[in-house]
Order: sequence, then C-alpha cells, then structure tokens
Amino acid sequence: MDNAPQHKARIVQEFLDGNSNVKVIWMPTATPEVSVTEEYWHQAKRDVLVSEYYATVGEMRHTVSEYFRTARPELDVMKFISRSPLTLKNF
Repeated sequence: MDNAPQHKARIVQEFLDGNSNVKVIWMPTATPEVSVTEEYWHQAKRDVLVSEYYATVGEMRHTVSEYFRTARPELDVMKFISRSPLTLKNF
C-alpha cells in the first residue's frame, strides 16, 4: 500500500490490526513502477486497446468492462516487485 487516504482509513487500520496473517508492505508515493495495479492496467491496455479500433466510446467501454470482469491476471506480486529496478530493499 502507499500513503493514499483510503489506505490510512480507520476501517482499513482496524481490519489490519485484527488480521495478523496479513502482511502490509508500505510503498513510497508516486512509484508506479512497483505497483501491481499499474502492471495490471498495463496488461489490460495491451490486451484490449493496442491495435484495436472501436467505432464508439461505448463499444470500447464495454470491451474494457468485459475484460476486467472476466480476466484473470496472472500476477505474482513479489515476483513483480522483485523484477522492478526499484526493489523492496531500496525502501
């Protein structure tokens, strides 16, 4: 997680305090190169938008929505982070 307000919200902190089996890794703000979410967006853009023509914005929106509804990304979080030029030991 980064320092986004929703990550610091009371309900999130209460959940984390009550679940010792959850390990939180705090990331610095503005480091998309280590964000798994950013990698997922990159995959989606590559899979859905690159070299594709959509006649209308609605058609594109439907395709993107369908992709996120049905896609099953294969992202290993720790593998993704460790392959990045910025690794956890840099933080």
